[in-house]
Amino acid sequence: MTTTANAATSDGDQASTAQPAIDIPGFVTVIDHDRPLGKLALITADLLTADAVGLPAPQSLEIWGHSQEIELGFRGTPDTFAALAAWAENFGATLTAQRTEHNGQPYVRCRATFIYHGATVKIRAYIEAATAAS
Repeated sequence: MTTTANAATSDGDQASTAQPAIDIPGFVTVIDHDRPLGKLALITADLLTADAVGLPAPQSLEIWGHSQEIELGFRGTPDTFAALAAWAENFGATLTAQRTEHNGQPYVRCRATFIYHGATVKIRAYIEAATAAS
């Protein structure tokens, strides 16, 4: 069993208090919040070039080092529902949608979230109503 020690006493002396460490099984994904942004960028590149082969490409990408998040944005057209569904199915996520409006224009906020190599990946699109050809 692994232990940690060296808690300080009230008079400043070091007392050895052994506390058991927690062994995390290999099947649990550990999220490393100390991972540098460059490493997160490499994980993002791996996501897009290795595990998302054949999936529709996102239109935008944001990487957040502090929260260890990768956000992929997709086009705001009705055919994007199928694109996001393909991503969600590939990574075992649930695709959700919420109807709303902005400046009187209806749209649907569609998104899914999954974990990839310890980073939270969010895919999203703001899908507007199809406009008729003029």
